[in-house]
Amino acid sequence: MHWIGSKIILISLLLGMVGIPEAIRADDFRPRQLLVKPRAGLNPALRLRQLHAQNQHRVVRQFQRLGGWQLIELQEGESVAEKIRAYKASGLVEFAEPNYRLYAAALPDDPAVLNGSQWALTNIAAPAGWNLIHDASQVIVAVIDSGLRVTHLDLLTNLWTNPGEIAGDNLDNDGDNYIDDIHGFASYYNIAGDRVVGGDVTDTYGHGTHIAGIIGGVGNNGFGGTGVAWRVKLMALKFLNEVGDGSVEDAIACIDYAIAHGAKIINASWNGASYSRSLEDAFLAARNAGVLVVTAAGNENRDNDVIPMYPGQFGFDNILVVTANARNESIWKSSSTYGANTGKNSIDLAAPGEDIYSTGIFSDYSFARKNGTSFSTAFVTGAAALLSARFPHLTAAELRQRITESVDVLPAFVGKTRTGGRLNLAKALQTNPAFDLRLAFERSATSSEIIYQRYPLFSPLILESSTNLTTWSALRTNTINIPPPWTQPIPTSNHSALFYRLRSP
Repeated sequence: MHWIGSKIILISLLLGMVGIPEAIRADDFRPRQLLVKPRAGLNPALRLRQLHAQNQHRVVRQFQRLGGWQLIELQEGESVAEKIRAYKASGLVEFAEPNYRLYAAALPDDPAVLNGSQWALTNIAAPAGWNLIHDASQVIVAVIDSGLRVTHLDLLTNLWTNPGEIAGDNLDNDGDNYIDDIHGFASYYNIAGDRVVGGDVTDTYGHGTHIAGIIGGVGNNGFGGTGVAWRVKLMALKFLNEVGDGSVEDAIACIDYAIAHGAKIINASWNGASYSRSLEDAFLAARNAGVLVVTAAGNENRDNDVIPMYPGQFGFDNILVVTANARNESIWKSSSTYGANTGKNSIDLAAPGEDIYSTGIFSDYSFARKNGTSFSTAFVTGAAALLSARFPHLTAAELRQRITESVDVLPAFVGKTRTGGRLNLAKALQTNPAFDLRLAFERSATSSEIIYQRYPLFSPLILESSTNLTTWSALRTNTINIPPPWTQPIPTSNHSALFYRLRSP
């Protein structure tokens, strides 16, 4: 019901949008830029190219995997609102909208709380979870943010490396239109207004580096701290500049890259209050590609049910929205103006967001402390990476379900989030037979086989048979260390059984 309700809200917003909504200020979007989605068909596409040429508008980039959205550059002095109306009136585009700005969901450091401990890992029961798994080295996590300090000693060995690219040869070896995109890709406007696109993902703001350390700071290396996942593949996708500002167009370019290069999870610790159809299409494409998205609730100290924040409010079943809890198990709040956003119908769960210790950008040895829902989001992303490694068969929606169903329900979060709870890594990683086990049975004239379609790795599994669904007999116990599916022959003496089931001891 929530998903349907969300879609109804978005539709009503679209119907009311002619040009730019009155509540949107001129500095909420980039001047001289439009995002348009062409109508399908050869004739409209040709006529749209002619319209661009007639208006002397340049197509800066196009996203074919995301429905063909185009970024259009207008002439100096042209009104964004007027051109939106003109493109809509042409009948050649499905949608036209401004290139809205997006912002990191973080706050400045609070030096009064510096104390040198990673309290948050204990808060989410990470040590108990690590007894089950701490390595997600085959899981690619796209950190769509301000980039990374790729030489940091607590990140270096956990960076994703593009297998199709050769470092330093100044060539596009893998044919993805980007040169030397070794550890990721950057697309942003710097504070001087210059456009930057390429493989240099150096973090000049500090937000993305801090988040990466929470998700996957190298563990058990005798240095600094550790991430939720001790080993993971961190893909650096930079769209926020040196002051934490970005745009929808650059965000969808990063989403497109993440999908194309095999990311399993996207960390999106940023948001905006303006609905964007192009951004929604990008996250829908991520959903269709099986990518889990973890995003921040925001730090405006308000109710997201009343004032929607995107991408969280798109309502897809592959999106997790995270608010921040403080050390004292309350919703984190810095002042009357700044604090974690809440929402009984729009935010899924809480995770630590106060005084969070992680990797910094000032040297390869530096660490910092930050507050906000951005960093809460990173804890959930790290948990999702470990879950994906332990249960590789889970879909994005199932990963989301597993995380939300295993929270610690606490009074401070009831009525403030959908689950009323805070992330618990250990509970999320435990085996749940009803959720994780699935069998198929195949019988031929000469043999019968059970196909194990879903199961946790490295955990005992008991195969049982029955003729009446009341009395069950154990056939054998297996511990399987390879991903599904796994096939087991059934002895001839058991061919008369009508039912089979799989359970954990």
